[in-house]
Amino acid sequence: MITRTDIRELIGTQLLDGSGDKVGKIGQIFLDDETGAPEWATVNTGFFGASESFVPLGEAHRTGDGVVVPYAKDVIKGAPNVLVGGGHLDQAQERELYAYYNLQYAGRGTSKGRAAGHDTSGPNTDDAM
Repeated sequence: MITRTDIRELIGTQLLDGSGDKVGKIGQIFLDDETGAPEWATVNTGFFGASESFVPLGEAHRTGDGVVVPYAKDVIKGAPNVLVGGGHLDQAQERELYAYYNLQYAGRGTSKGRAAGHDTSGPNTDDAM
């Protein structure tokens, strides 16, 4: 399980798929607005890392080589392109990502703590912690 204390160490580390194949480097981490838990990571994929894909962190775990998620590399690379305005996923964007990964989306303000995530990387990282 990935925790909030892991965030700083995860940026720039390798993301591995369920088979242990390298997918790319983690670029950003997005937190759940209600729980503060790491919910999504972006991973730089494609030719020279030119693309960035979102991947859920709910079932991710750390290894000596990086972070492992239970999704195949091609599934991660095929995730919908989401343009994040202001470092924040809105509810529609998050719903689209949940549907793509076949995860149940409970929406904002529910007891399950699923809300639009916000980015913790970049110039405001220290303030987000």
